[in-house]
Amino acid sequence: MLGLYSVSVNPEMTASGQDQSVSGAELARILGSPKAAAEFKILRAARHLLASDGLGISMEAIADKADVGRSTIFRHFPSRDELVARALDESLSHFHGQVPGAIAETVGLEEWLTSTVAALHHLQMTAGRGLWQLAAADDRDLPPPIARINKKRRRTRHETTLTLAGEAWRRSGATGPVPKEVELAFALSFSSFTAHSINNDYGADEQDTVRMIVQLLLGLLSSRRQNRTNV
Repeated sequence: MLGLYSVSVNPEMTASGQDQSVSGAELARILGSPKAAAEFKILRAARHLLASDGLGISMEAIADKADVGRSTIFRHFPSRDELVARALDESLSHFHGQVPGAIAETVGLEEWLTSTVAALHHLQMTAGRGLWQLAAADDRDLPPPIARINKKRRRTRHETTLTLAGEAWRRSGATGPVPKEVELAFALSFSSFTAHSINNDYGADEQDTVRMIVQLLLGLLSSRRQNRTNV
């Protein structure tokens, strides 16, 4: 068994639980604190298992993946559900953390849409089983800590969708509030269910899917902008 506080940090991590980049300052903090190092290992293991196996992962599996004992996990997390909730929250924060960088790009509408759709579509395709199951779940069927994260996920998704739709609306040259149809079109375009069904049910190439979504959004933006202008 590896030493409890030994930490290996892979420089990359996606929303799925594969290792995300850790800044030098954050790495120094983790390595300098036995508590932070242990929690990092446990959460990293939980995120990997959530991505591959889904919400039903056991404490035994997490302990084995993290190379620690169950008692060690309980010293840092009060329950399996609280640990899973924390791991899900970190994954979702990483996912939505991609948005500010996308908005900051100073390019034209079509190029901006293409890069943004491509990035978020890829994140949806690699998000893993746990986040997929969370999005499909009824809060009443989830343990309270995980239901709490699902409510947060829903709120954040609405905020992110409106932010992206508003940025596209502004870049299209339109003014005023974003039409509801545009917001809903963005919600549909960035849905994990849309991404997976197009890929799994139709075998669509990722690049072709991105181009199709971009063209649909461009057409809707143009149509709604013209309607607003003609009113």
